[in-house]
Amino acid sequence: MQSFRGYAKYYDMIYRKKPYAAEAMEVYRMAGKPKRILDIGAGTGRHARTWCRFAEVMCVEPSEEMVKVAYKHKNITYFVGQVTEFFECFQYTFDAAFAMFNVLGYIGYIGGVFLHLPLKLGGYFIFDIWEPGPGQKPTVVIRKFKDFIRLVVPLEDPYYRIFIIKGNRIVVDEYHQVEVFQRESIEKMASVCGFKVCSRKRLGGWSCRYKLQKVKEVL
Repeated sequence: MQSFRGYAKYYDMIYRKKPYAAEAMEVYRMAGKPKRILDIGAGTGRHARTWCRFAEVMCVEPSEEMVKVAYKHKNITYFVGQVTEFFECFQYTFDAAFAMFNVLGYIGYIGGVFLHLPLKLGGYFIFDIWEPGPGQKPTVVIRKFKDFIRLVVPLEDPYYRIFIIKGNRIVVDEYHQVEVFQRESIEKMASVCGFKVCSRKRLGGWSCRYKLQKVKEVL
């Protein structure tokens, strides 16, 4: 999973209108109101801010800059590092795991996530991914905010270049690698790694939400 450096400073401003609380409650209920939650790619903790009212939340986030500005609470623990490093360092078992907002696209090697995810049997893994339809291609995206402009330029798949522009200055210039997925590969990987696909829901655009349940141990 890649780190957000200069982009972290602007992240919450860019997504300030995103309905984090409503999303968090929706997937929390979908997962059967778990008491121990693993939040993969937690960012600034905007989903965890809701979950921590009801559960203990372990947030895994590779960007130290994001964690510095993240929401803090007694029921939230942050692990700064790659998700594979977390799997190696900790032996917790969780009731549910969430990977919201296409986090898996940034991780890329999701087979290892599926295989080593520390879920109890019967636990749920709910995640959002980019799953483009036939012929759908990325385009340049420009968004104007009060004090800056964000420009996202697709490069050779799966790379994107992201700019933050203030006045006539480029203050952020980052390259992000974001993978896309297909339904067939997700369903096959889930089966191999001991999961059952409970549901799949289109969210609009490329986004798609999966709910998996761990039904057997494979390691």
